[in-house]
Amino acid sequence: MSDEERVCAPSVEEYNRSLLRQVRRVLRGTGYLALRQIDCRVENGVVQLSGDVPSFYCKQIAQTAVLALKRVRRVENCLRVC
Repeated sequence: MSDEERVCAPSVEEYNRSLLRQVRRVLRGTGYLALRQIDCRVENGVVQLSGDVPSFYCKQIAQTAVLALKRVRRVENCLRVC
């Protein structure tokens, strides 16, 4: 890696923060209020969703919406239906 690439390449933390913002944006965009309340964690393209949702449908919508993001490699869907 050249010096220029090192300077221009985002850090892992910046990458994770950027992807987390995208994940939250896409969940807000679904229109389901319950999906705005869930906890999200990101590490190197792996997104973990946790918290409570009112239905299995909402759980699936969250996973599908997040998986549609290009930088997401995998979703760990730990959402609990209550």
